[in-house]
Amino acid sequence: MLTQSFRFSNINTLLYAKAILLSLTLIGAAFIGFDISDEGLYAFLADPLQPNPQAVFNYDLFFKLIFSLTEFKFSLIQLRLLRLLCYLIAAWSLAVFFKNYFAHKKVSWQIFSFIFIGICLGYAFLPQTLSYNSLNVTLTSVWLAILSKPHQKPYKYLLIGISLALIFYVKFPTAILLFGITYITLFYQESLSWKWLLILLPLLVFELLFLSLFQENAVLRLSDTLGNQLERPHYNLLDLIKSPLVGVFWLGISSIGFFLVKLLNNKSKLKPFLVILSCLTFLLVAYQTHITQEWNHLFLLILFLFVIHRLYTGFGKISSAQLPCILILSLLPFILHFGSNVYWLRIGIHYAVFWLLLIVILSKRRNQMLVGLSILSFIWIINGLVFQPFEQSPLFDSKSYWKIPGNSGLFLDSSLVEILEKLRVELDGEDSVQAFFRNPGLAYLLGKNTPGQAMVWDPSQLNTLINFEKGYPVIFCHSELSGHIPDLQNMEKTYIGSYQSRPIYIFQKQSQN
Repeated sequence: MLTQSFRFSNINTLLYAKAILLSLTLIGAAFIGFDISDEGLYAFLADPLQPNPQAVFNYDLFFKLIFSLTEFKFSLIQLRLLRLLCYLIAAWSLAVFFKNYFAHKKVSWQIFSFIFIGICLGYAFLPQTLSYNSLNVTLTSVWLAILSKPHQKPYKYLLIGISLALIFYVKFPTAILLFGITYITLFYQESLSWKWLLILLPLLVFELLFLSLFQENAVLRLSDTLGNQLERPHYNLLDLIKSPLVGVFWLGISSIGFFLVKLLNNKSKLKPFLVILSCLTFLLVAYQTHITQEWNHLFLLILFLFVIHRLYTGFGKISSAQLPCILILSLLPFILHFGSNVYWLRIGIHYAVFWLLLIVILSKRRNQMLVGLSILSFIWIINGLVFQPFEQSPLFDSKSYWKIPGNSGLFLDSSLVEILEKLRVELDGEDSVQAFFRNPGLAYLLGKNTPGQAMVWDPSQLNTLINFEKGYPVIFCHSELSGHIPDLQNMEKTYIGSYQSRPIYIFQKQSQN
């Protein structure tokens, strides 16, 4: 048996070694590679000099606040290291939650190491820089740790309010759901108290602060942009609701057979047939849902089988006081996804840590789970970080040095550096450029800002987010959604090259001869 082969100390050593090795790998990787689409957006959201009109993600206000007070601006490398720091905070927070759940006296370093590895699954999909996804997971972990505190002192409710307020600036649909879950949990656990009002206070303070300093805040921005955003293709309310439900559907189809197997008596003649049918159904779902180059959907489908098994076998042993914690952990991967149109079986890898924690909490053979799941997670992280980084070549192919003006230097793919060199010549003397479509990272790597919204993903945004009359040059990347753009027809077009099979052009005002 695995539990007999590994002593407790050896399991700890294995977890510590993997956590340290992973941290060192992430620090080294912070200087390598860049994704010109999503990572460009992440970097601009942390740039205090970048406008963010009609924003959906409003945590840039905090970076603007820091800059207004200290004139400090985070570099790209610092943002990547800041994400690692956030994940360490999140891992500690969930280790505290684990301690509170079992009423232990101190935090377990074993659990902390395991959770840290699980949280780093976020590196298996999407680029390295601090993002709304990583902040969403971090702040939710902090919220969960505070909510699980057994006492009812006023500062607990203030801290809950601070964590929820910060989530509101990162992803407001998640914050709205978590506000509701917070009050439902408090109603279940406590008597009605005036202290619950303290939860709303931090958001009110932040909003008034930003309004007084910048003449804008999250509520004003959202009131300006929600209508336009919901009119974009695949962003209407029905699509946003459907996205997590599609994930639930495939998870249910892939696991229902195994659940029925558990219900059958071991002597039933139907059991072997149902096992075979369940395996075939699982493989068919895994094949049917593999619609991108990543295999994150397979990790999530397998993990959900463990979740169902542990909930079925361990649910009867959950006390009434522990029940809210188990329900919250079960639902968080869907709650944190709400408001996104990204395929759930793709993005859900960011939220898998909550299921990993749930499995460990309910598992009888905890050491087995810690070893097995940490090894599987470690392999998945390294593959997504090094061998299949998002929208990039493998990191070991990034050998060409590029210095971002006024920012960090890093190693990039030689083909990307070649594109950047040509763009730098064409855009010499320009401080701002517009970026269509899904390519804000090119402007960021050139040390330039975009005059409007950095997140220009499809032509439907152009009518509301971009002002062509100012005559800014446009870095143009074809995408599946980009068609005939009339406003560009009066501009001079220059072909720059191709990157990741996407032709890149520059549109500039025609020379006056």
